[in-house]
Formats: sequence, structure tokens, C-alpha cells
Amino acid sequence: MPQAISVSEIERNFIRKVLQKTFEFALADSNDCKKLSELIADKTGFAISYNTLRRFLKIVSSNGSCALFSLNIIALSIDFKDWNTLQEHISEYEISYQNHLIQLFRKERFIEHELGFSVITRMGFTDWKEAYWLKLIIQMALEFDDYDFFEKLFQLPIDVNDPAITDKLYFAFQDIYSHIPRNEKLRELICRQMDDSVIIQQIIMMCYVDENGMGSHYGKLLEKFKDVFKNDEQQQLFYQLIQLQSMYAKKRSQVEVKKKFREAIDTFEKCDQKNLSPIVKGRIAAWQWIIDQEDDFYKEFVEHLKAKPAIGHFIDFFNRLTILFELPYFKLLEDQKLMNLFKQEFPKLSFFNETIYNQVKLGFAINLYLQNNRSEAKKWFLQASPFIFDITMYDWYDNWYRLLEVKLFYHEG
Repeated sequence: MPQAISVSEIERNFIRKVLQKTFEFALADSNDCKKLSELIADKTGFAISYNTLRRFLKIVSSNGSCALFSLNIIALSIDFKDWNTLQEHISEYEISYQNHLIQLFRKERFIEHELGFSVITRMGFTDWKEAYWLKLIIQMALEFDDYDFFEKLFQLPIDVNDPAITDKLYFAFQDIYSHIPRNEKLRELICRQMDDSVIIQQIIMMCYVDENGMGSHYGKLLEKFKDVFKNDEQQQLFYQLIQLQSMYAKKRSQVEVKKKFREAIDTFEKCDQKNLSPIVKGRIAAWQWIIDQEDDFYKEFVEHLKAKPAIGHFIDFFNRLTILFELPYFKLLEDQKLMNLFKQEFPKLSFFNETIYNQVKLGFAINLYLQNNRSEAKKWFLQASPFIFDITMYDWYDNWYRLLEVKLFYHEG
């Protein structure tokens, strides 16, 4: 069976428009696809079934992927040599158009919403170019105090349950995270729309944590979030874990802390654990170690996490929390298979995941330094960059980087 090729929403929408223009009728239902199948066969001499066209155009439920043979026929039908040639044309056209809009909005110091959202709604956020473009638009909207833009953005029907899409949206939203502590209007908007915005619930509240703002702006967002998650166990679990962190940081009694942890475990057991965020798993495993000095969750999660980005997120949060609360898990670096994974495989990932990999490398250096293993700590430290830290955890990693630079290379102790 031919391998299916993924087609982005921008590519699909472009092709739909050109097909409609070429054959001079709208493509709205299955009968239109039957007619189109016949016309394509007449024009190209190659047959493509109407069912393939229905799936490709998502007229029926489908992921929209398509065999290369079929994509080549579609390309021929609209006067392109083959799929690769068509794909290159779409990419060049779209990038040129998007860059034009960025320049226009910047020159006018005004985002034309109809034009901006005509691009955003065509995006499937399946590649990083789309995430970069959205990030630029978000930066301008913040600079121009365009809160109407965010009202519309937060209501978009984006699939936030796909980890690949979530990573890209998290990257695009980083300037929102950095503005939350000092931008009251933005916080008010987030609170106002939190009830019915899955983007706010999943991309802002489930991804952004401000450990220094627990008693102020971030604490208020959490209180609102508590009223929203209702029957969503994963959101409830995340809230309980952040509550637990706040209680532990405030040195509440062991009885209270353990009670809150047991509540979190009860919620965890009700969750769809297969689809549970690796960040949440990292937090659970860390708190089991911090509170009970047990590592059952750590061993279980490391064994079953398969995707390299997921393992990176898990290790990053697990190691950081155990160090933050002064109970580092020294056995972390004894797992040679895990060490080889980070040494050999992670550098092949995207730039965004390289940020996670960079934090993991520095985290290993911190862990080794705390074990007084200076020689190995130096090796990991020299692999870490001081410029590639996630914005929501930047201060913590930056402070440690500066400390280790002095401790490991300028004086003993």
C-alpha cells in the first residue's frame, strides 16, 4: 500500500481554490467530487477516485493525507509538473504573502483582522513556519494593545490535544506568557474568556506556570481556572499539583502536603493516562520523590514514554522540581540508555525541542554538581548554551548557569 503523505491545511485550501477556478465550479459535496474525478481523468488521462478526492478535500471525515501518486495527478490537473513542484509553489506564494502582511501591519501599526485571520484560520500548525508567523503577529498585537485580536484568537477551534500542535502554539504564545505578570488588561481578558476557550485552558493555563506569582497575578488566574475545569481530570490534576507546589514552598505541615498529594494521585488514577501530558507526569513523579522518597512513578513513566520530545519534557520538569526543592534524584544519571538517548538522538529534533534538550543538559550538570561530581558536571555544562532557555523558566536556568560557570571553572567549592 502506498505511503500516505501529510498535506497541510494551507496546501489543501490553496489547491481547493485553484481546482475550483480551473474547473469552474464549487467543491462542496460528494457529487462535486464525482464530477471533478471525471474532469481530471479527461484532462490528465489518469484516474483518481472520487473517494480519494472526498478524503483529500475533507468533505468526509479524514486526516486529509494522500498517496503521492494521487497528489501528482491533482498537481497535473492544475498545470503543475508534479506534487513537489506544486508544493514548492504554494510554499513560496504563502511565505511571500505572509511576509507582505507582516510588513503592512508593521508599517500601519495596525493589524487588519480580516487579513490576519484569513491566514491563521488556514493554518493547521503542523510546521514551525506557521508557528513563527503567529508568534510575530502576537508580538505586534501586544505592542499595539490590540485586545480585540486576542479575543478572536482565543476562540479559534484549534486541535489542542495534538502534542505536535501544542508545542507549536506554546512557542507562538511565549510573548503572551511574558506579558501576563505586568499586563492587567491581558489577564482580565484571559479570565473573562477562560470558561469557553480551549486555547486558554490548554495552551495558557496548562503550559504557563509562574512560580514567583503564586501569591499575586498567577494565583488569581489559578483561582479562576479552578472554576473552569469541572469534569476535566487532567486540568484538575494540573491545578492540584500547582497547589501542592505552593503549599510545599510555603512550608505548610507535612500532613497537609501529603493529603494534597494523595488527592492528586486519586485524580491521576481517574485520568486517561495514555494521553496525559509528559509535563504533568514529570510533576507527579517529582512530587512522589520529594514527599515520599519513592521513585515508582519515575521508573514507570520513563519506561513507557516513547517519543523523544515527551521524554525531554518529562526529564526537564522532573529534574528541575527535585533540585528546586533540594531533593535531587541522583539515580537519574545512572541510566546509561537514557543518557545515550540525550547524547545521540535529541540534536536531530526541531529548534523548539532543542530548547528542552538544552535545559536537560544543564539540569544534568546541576545534578552532577550537587553530587560533587565536578568532572562530569563540566562535560554536560559545556554542552549547554546560556541563550536557549524557555521563557517561563528562564530565570531559574540562567541563575544556575551563572553559578555553575563560576563554581566549575573559576574556583573550587
